[in-house]
Order: sequence, then C-alpha cells, then structure tokens
Amino acid sequence: MLGFSSEATENKRIILKSFNFKVYYTTGGEKIANQIINQAESNLETMENFLGTRLVEQIDIFISEEVVLEVKNNPSKNGNIHLDNSSIYLSYSGNTSDLLISLKEQLAEILINGMLFGNTLKERLKNSREINVPNWYVTGLANYVAGGKPPDVAWMADYYDGKLKLNLNLTEKKELDAFGHAIFIHIYDSFGINKLRQLLFYTKLSGKAEFAFEYVLNKSLNYVLADWYKMEKTKYLNDNKSRLPNDPEPLGKAVQTSDIIDIKFNKESTELNFLIRTFTGIEIWNYGIGNRKTRKLFTYKTVKKDIIWAFLVLNDTCLLSMSNGINSKLFSIQDGRVIKTSKLEFSYIHSIKENPVSGLALLCQKNFQIDIFQHDLSDRNKPKQITENEIEETDFAFDKSGSLYVSDYSNQEFRITESKNSKVLYHSNFPILELNNYKGNY
Repeated sequence: MLGFSSEATENKRIILKSFNFKVYYTTGGEKIANQIINQAESNLETMENFLGTRLVEQIDIFISEEVVLEVKNNPSKNGNIHLDNSSIYLSYSGNTSDLLISLKEQLAEILINGMLFGNTLKERLKNSREINVPNWYVTGLANYVAGGKPPDVAWMADYYDGKLKLNLNLTEKKELDAFGHAIFIHIYDSFGINKLRQLLFYTKLSGKAEFAFEYVLNKSLNYVLADWYKMEKTKYLNDNKSRLPNDPEPLGKAVQTSDIIDIKFNKESTELNFLIRTFTGIEIWNYGIGNRKTRKLFTYKTVKKDIIWAFLVLNDTCLLSMSNGINSKLFSIQDGRVIKTSKLEFSYIHSIKENPVSGLALLCQKNFQIDIFQHDLSDRNKPKQITENEIEETDFAFDKSGSLYVSDYSNQEFRITESKNSKVLYHSNFPILELNNYKGNY
C-alpha cells in the first residue's frame, strides 16, 4: 500500500505527495489526483526496467481543467533542448482514460530525456549540442512505452510519400508523435523487443541515432524508415480494395478538406449537420441526404485550438458552445448570426441535446465533476442539475417519453444506465462515448 500525504498551498492548490511524485490539484480533483498518483507509482518501475534507467528526482504533476500549454523546449540545431524534465502537465476534460495515457507518455518522455540528455539543466544544455536524435525519436518511443492506442497509419502512407528524406522536424508535433510511434512499432515487429531496448542504449552511448541503427540493426536509419513506408503503403493499397463506400456522399469541398469535430442527424434522419474546424475557425454545415446539397449555416473565426466545442441544430436555430477549461459560452444562432450569448460557469460543455419533453439538456463539467443539466434559453436562471453522480459520465440520450439514459465510466468499465432506476443496461471494456437520440434508416 503506497503512503500518501496532502497539504494545501496559499493559492488554493492542494498537494498530494508520494515517494516519487507530488500532485498539484484544485478543489474537486481529489479523486482524479489519487488515481494519477497511484498510476504514476505503479507504472514507474515497469518503465524504468523496460528502458534500463532510473528516476533521479521527484516529479511534479499539475492537474488542471484548463489546457496549459507549457513551453518545455528551446530549439537547437539538433532538435530541441528539453529545459524542464521534472514536470508533467495534465488537463482533465472529462476522459480519465486519455488522462492516464497522457501521464504515461509524459513520464516515459522524462525517463528517456533523462537517459539521453542528463538530469540537470547543465547536462542537458551540454548534451543537446553533442547528442543528435530526430525529434520523432523521443516522443515516438515514449508513446510506444506508454502502451497507448497504435496510431492510424493509413494517412501516413500517402502523407510521407516522397517526404522521408525531407526534414521531418518541420512536421506538426501531433503528426510527428504518431509517426515516431509507428516507427517503433515497426522496429518491435521486425526486430524484437531486445533490439528496441538496445537502440536506446547505443543512442545514449554514441550520441547519434544514426550510429545506433547501423550498429544494432545493421541497417541505416533511412533504410528502416523506407522499409516501414513500403510495408504501410502495401497495407494501405490492399485496404483500399475493400474500402466502402465506393461512391461516397458528395459533400461540399469545405467539409471534405477540414477536420470534422462532430456530426449529427436531424430528428427525421433526413439531414446531416457537421461541426468542422478550418484554418480560420469553426463552421457549422448542413447536408441534405435527399437533395445532396451542402450549405454553410455559421462561421466563428478563431485560431485557438485549446477549446472544446459542442453543437446542436434545432429547426432554424443552431446552438454552439465554446469551453476553455475555465468557463463556457453558449451561442444561439439564426440566419448565420449570433442572436444571444449565454455565459455559463462550467469548465466544459461536452454535449448539447434536446429533451423531447422539457427543452434543452447539457453534459457539463465543473470542479472535475461531470453531470447533466436542464437549460431553458429563455430563462435567465442558472441551468438546473438533473444528475449528481460521482461516476464519470461520457454522454446521455432521451427516449420519446423523456426518460434519461447515461453512458459512464466507473471501476474501469464502460456502462449504459437507465437514470430513473439506476439499472445497468449494458457494460463493456470498450469506450461508449456517444449515445444518439434518434434512429433513422440511413
């Protein structure tokens, strides 16, 4: 049994301590903080044994509902100088399983950086000039060691076609992390776990990833990348032969080329509504299944990426929520214009749905607690809370009579529960992230 102690600081942060970690959190985060510190201690020894290294200093873990983009790297000629190697920053936005994966990835990254570059700032500054590893190396290996979901490499087969000899450091970080993860999966599948461990050891010993690949695998780094590419390209082309539909819906070009955040049917399942992210902001689009026409309903210009969005289209009104981990705004939109803005004291609004009996319902988060609230757009009063559970709710839906059904995550199990009598209708080890209100024949 691990021994923990806690104390409060002047700025209302509470500290939970163990032998290797200090977790900083605010009111409401007690349950999350305990899970984090337990997982951190239980995963540390496994990672240390796998990587062949040891943690030499206590790690500070900061848990917040707000997305905190900490600058921990300074660019150098060989990639990045990792200035802060003793802090982990976690943002809780309603998904504990994602939070735990992020914890393991950042913990593995600290161990790998400490092994390669040293554990003091002086060592890191010195070694960053002498050690030459590609930017995908550390984060890719960290993602692999963390045991997260393997990346979707289908897009990579096209994206990296003819680009493997280019400077991959110019690639966007999220894509670069996935690329590195895929490479280390390929190394494990092709050469085995011992060779993968040896790669890290000889990279540390020589200071050059290129040398480690030549010495351990008897193949150049570029050869391994090209070999990975050929295999993934073959899989991609074979998958394409059986990929459906052969005749996709003729959506508008803006929808096709943008990141789709969410898709929802209308009540009759005759239309699809899209919430998409473009280079300039957020847009809501409508697609008629019968007439196959696409039209834009609304545009909100913003370049911020650390925001969670939710939306609903009700007849001639669009509802769009914008949450930043501190508070939320709910926009009522008609004819492409915002006619009303409601400021709500929630860290996040995760989902907006219509209650067929009593109006609007929201899945909201505040002080690390997620519950369902009833909301009347015409009423100035605060939304009314209709559930109060300690479990982590992931989504909800109503039947035609207004009965509430909730999907949740509790005791490492995903469930669907009838709210009225707390009857569990379904349980699974796999995530249940979305419940739909309406069924259609599409």
